Amino acid sequence: MFRTKIGFFRLLQANLFVNSAPVIKDNVMYITSSDDMNNSMLIQNLAFENQINHIVIEGDSLDNLPRLNYLFNITKIDILAQKINNIPENCFSFCKNLTSVQLHSGIVTINANAFYSTPISEINLDNVKEIHNFAFKCCPNLLELNLPAIQVIERTQLNHPIQTVKLGYSLVEVSDFAFFNCKQLVSIQFGKNLTKIGNGVFMLCQNLTQLNLEDTNLQSIGSYSFYGLNIKNIKFTNSINQIGAYSFAYSSISSLDFLVKLTDCEIDEYAFAYCNEIKSVIINSETNINDAVGMFYCCSNLENITLNGKDLDIPMNFAYCCSKLTNFDAKSIKQVEYKAFYMCFNLKSVNLHNCKLISIKSFSNCYNLNVTSWPYGPLYLGESCFAYCSSLDFKLIPSGYSVQQKAFIGCTSIKTLLIKSFRFDLQTRTGGHFVGCSNMVNVTFNTIDMYAIPCNCFYKCTALERITLPEGCTTILENAFAFTNLKEFDFTDINYICQSAFESSALSNVFFTEDITIDNFAFKNCKSLKK
Repeated sequence: MFRTKIGFFRLLQANLFVNSAPVIKDNVMYITSSDDMNNSMLIQNLAFENQINHIVIEGDSLDNLPRLNYLFNITKIDILAQKINNIPENCFSFCKNLTSVQLHSGIVTINANAFYSTPISEINLDNVKEIHNFAFKCCPNLLELNLPAIQVIERTQLNHPIQTVKLGYSLVEVSDFAFFNCKQLVSIQFGKNLTKIGNGVFMLCQNLTQLNLEDTNLQSIGSYSFYGLNIKNIKFTNSINQIGAYSFAYSSISSLDFLVKLTDCEIDEYAFAYCNEIKSVIINSETNINDAVGMFYCCSNLENITLNGKDLDIPMNFAYCCSKLTNFDAKSIKQVEYKAFYMCFNLKSVNLHNCKLISIKSFSNCYNLNVTSWPYGPLYLGESCFAYCSSLDFKLIPSGYSVQQKAFIGCTSIKTLLIKSFRFDLQTRTGGHFVGCSNMVNVTFNTIDMYAIPCNCFYKCTALERITLPEGCTTILENAFAFTNLKEFDFTDINYICQSAFESSALSNVFFTEDITIDNFAFKNCKSLKK
């Protein structure tokens, strides 16, 4: 009696008549008219008080759904009203016991958060065309999605449980982060009309082991799309024209055979960074890698790269720290950007015949590198571009070369060198162009455009015995020949020797003019020098 009074009082509060309430029979609530749904609070109260576990929504007059969330006792909902064509936002969210939903064939849209945080395990989605953001987020029992009519699928945030997804022919584009972090997803099928995979679609889907895109019309792969996947081999169509940034980074993909088949494709930055299963790559001549910064960054097992294009710009960090890279076949390189092959310890050779620019640290620490063909000129050699390339041996710097500081520091295989051009910036006091070339014995300058030997230029070239200065050279800058094996030096045309220029060298005989200026410590610790 007391319970009936409370229920009646709540109806009065809602300004509803008792005869407008939904029909209740055997723990089933039947909603048949819009009057039944004028107040969602009423439905919640009735469901709680009558221990309702099943709701049936039917009737020709119904054309929309109210918010029916937080119905904790409901386990099943049947939506049969033919005029209802969508599930509204948050409609059934937090229905903590909802496991089964039946949709009539006219429902085509499921809106954001519609089933958020429910244990739903059964729902027929055969005619659904659109699924919007987080519609099934935190649905731990939803293991399979069959979406033959789907056209739009947004960020569903299915999280861990989903295992299998089937998408039909109507789907053209998979929206950004649609299956992000679905860690239990093992299989997904696409229809033939798929053209675009958005950003981060399969990011961190660590158990996705099957993926075949060969029979689709895929053209664009978004950034981070396959980031962190364990798939070793993905079959792609030849129609791809865009591969986004970090799209395969940290994945286990081992074969990039599809790249050689692409005819017009642009690859963005770090697309295959940290892909440690890749061993060999061939890239088609029409593939644009100009923006592919860090394309193979730290691919620790990559051994071979073949580029078939012409006038190639090798981008920054292209094969950075690919420590097992031994062969790089590209016959028409125009320029090599910053750290493109930095710390490729085992890289054996490179053809620079058509090159115009080698940027900062491009080949630094490539211990086994040799250049099979140098350009006749002009060529800009950036700071530390061949630093510590201890196997690099060349004998000529032709006319038109511009050599920046530390360009050949630590190149211990250089023994004799003829320099026909040596443009440098006197404002940069570091110099050090050949620092530590410890096996260099003989250097000849055959140029008239140098009036000074740069700072640190031959510092610690400990085997250097002979030097022929450029015509017109009048100045020896700081540390230029410090710690060398020079025993004799003709200073006839020199009028200025800077501090520490010959420190700790082997000089024993020198010839000065009367008006020469010598800074302090210019010959510091030259123990063999005769007074």
